[in-house]
Amino acid sequence: SIKTKQCQVKNLVEGTHPDIVIGTETWIDSSIKDSQIFPSGYKIYRKDRQLCGGGVLIAIKDTYISSPVPELDTDCEIIWCKIELAGQKNMYISSFYNPKTANEPGYLEYKGSIDQTASIKNCFIVSGGDFNLPGWDWKANCLKDNTQHVGIHQRFGDILDDNGLLQIVEEPTRQTNTLDLLITNHPNSFTRVEILPGVSDHDIVFAEISVIPSRKKQAARKIHLYSKANWDTMREDINNIKNEIETMTTSKSNINDIWLVFKTSLEKSVNLNIPHKQARTKDSPPCISRDLRRLIRKRDRLYKKKKKSHDKKDSEKYKTIKRQVQQGLRRSYWKYVESIVTPPEDNIIENRGSGDHYPRGPKHNK
Repeated sequence: SIKTKQCQVKNLVEGTHPDIVIGTETWIDSSIKDSQIFPSGYKIYRKDRQLCGGGVLIAIKDTYISSPVPELDTDCEIIWCKIELAGQKNMYISSFYNPKTANEPGYLEYKGSIDQTASIKNCFIVSGGDFNLPGWDWKANCLKDNTQHVGIHQRFGDILDDNGLLQIVEEPTRQTNTLDLLITNHPNSFTRVEILPGVSDHDIVFAEISVIPSRKKQAARKIHLYSKANWDTMREDINNIKNEIETMTTSKSNINDIWLVFKTSLEKSVNLNIPHKQARTKDSPPCISRDLRRLIRKRDRLYKKKKKSHDKKDSEKYKTIKRQVQQGLRRSYWKYVESIVTPPEDNIIENRGSGDHYPRGPKHNK
């Protein structure tokens, strides 16, 4: 569930700076806002599951020109959107989730969706998600021994072959199985595919694509520094504006002229008396401390070590540090939330009587 992993998700986004995020098993509904589950700077496309569990989403940086493509969605957990590429084919991106291998109707609905997408002229397809097909050995491009539901696995391979698609994730993403896939009709555009430690029992597929997307031109934002304003001079300016407007009103000046004088005079005073700065990208999540960031780096090093060595001791060390990171992120996140919603102690003492009680921030009792 992404709802309970907000700080972990923000840390992951800050560390990898992805342009596109494909998510499955979001476990959210319409009562949860996009801002509650994902950091700012992204446009979120969601399909929430009606029952407990499931749900898919795609997050794309809001500097790119993207839009939903609902006509490609079918009766399964899949969502499509597209990104306009500069002087190239449009990229069609999907997030797909099938809860279990035996759910053949889900794969048939996926076939209908991918067939329709592949028929679009000059499209660039990137389809990712949790496909739950543990029987495939994608490195050898064959089925493993003792694979269950062989027919379903083989028919899925036929879906890819019939549409000129290739699955490019070769390493396991959950224990020894490659469940999280990345499917495309342009494999040569992918310059890097690797597995990163995840925020759940699945690892994360991280990929780099060599394309040039069309970007939105974002206007610069001015942020006024009100704490450094020259309020005395500004009060004088406002008083002068008031006198000028009264004079114009007495002489029965046109209302539009009066408004123009008020607007331009006030803007001039604000620009002269209130310093400003240009907007910058938001800082890293405030709930992640320096010590926690150091622990995250240690977790990532141990992850690479255990993937390389296949040693049981290295795997146990990684699991221990991973638990510490998850616990630390949760504690740090709720401590940060509590610092926002809890009044400062000095204000509480000054403003309340001995019998008054104010609500505190969220607490966790273990």
